[in-house]
Amino acid sequence: MLRPFTEICLWNKIDRLEVFMTLSQIAKNDIIKKPMDENWALVELSAIIHTSGSLIISRGNISIEIVSENENLGIRIENILKIFYGKDILTADKTIIGKQVYKTVIPQDVAKTVLKDCGIIEYTLDGGLSIIKGIDRYLIMDQAGKYAYIRGAFLGGGYIIKGKGYRLEFVFSDQVLAADFQKLLNNIGIMSKNALRKSKYVLYLSNSEYICNLLAAIGADKAVLDIYNELANRSVRNAANRTANCINANIDKAVNTAVRQAEAIEYIETKKGLDFLPDKLREAALMRKNNPSATLQEIAEKMNLSKSGLNHRMLKIIEISNKLVEGKDAE
Repeated sequence: MLRPFTEICLWNKIDRLEVFMTLSQIAKNDIIKKPMDENWALVELSAIIHTSGSLIISRGNISIEIVSENENLGIRIENILKIFYGKDILTADKTIIGKQVYKTVIPQDVAKTVLKDCGIIEYTLDGGLSIIKGIDRYLIMDQAGKYAYIRGAFLGGGYIIKGKGYRLEFVFSDQVLAADFQKLLNNIGIMSKNALRKSKYVLYLSNSEYICNLLAAIGADKAVLDIYNELANRSVRNAANRTANCINANIDKAVNTAVRQAEAIEYIETKKGLDFLPDKLREAALMRKNNPSATLQEIAEKMNLSKSGLNHRMLKIIEISNKLVEGKDAE
């Protein structure tokens, strides 16, 4: 069993373990580190239950099980239950299919009250209970409520996936809930896409700006910095690669041009001799012949010519060579 929440110990533990964590875990722990706003804690808890909780009904009694891969989420839930209901609960850890998970149980004696306060169930006129479909609109009537719900949805069922780019996902088991959440995101200016994956309803963002804005708004500052740093590094690497490719292409072009010029000069010298060329062209040919590895710019500077002027002379030399190859009059 896990020990009750101790603020200083928890934060130190998070800091020590972050080096081994995924970006999702770092983001969630970054949120949990921050002081909890008690005004919106039950809105957050509602989203956590919706995304990672299950209702356990036995003989008319209801309890809530919340399962997560994040140990600290269980401690956050323990705090909420202690603050609002004076209830001490503990989170248990266990291994399922080689993966360690943490289960927090909200017991029967407070579960119905929690569900009602979190806008998940309501009492009917005949005194029965009814599950509220989707997100209770009273939870998200203002901006603070909206972001509290998004924060809880991320803590309970959100993931950051890193590949060629970044992808932020929210996973729901209920279609109505997923649709309401997508409307909620749209309402704050975040456009998301949806997909069905193994009977789960997934909403995802692939725009890095949207992802960073949303994570910053819910308190995942360190994850935002990590993403920005990675994107900046990628931008530098891509720019360096483009520059290197451009340089290599220019080198290849310069080498090929120099080879063509040298071959043309050699052919003219073999067939006619360089004295066959007009004075200006002969001067250019001799300079290229004596400086086979020099660039056109370097040769032009030695001859006090512009690069374009020297290039024009070299094109004339190549033209004369081509005519000689074809057996035409090259005069």
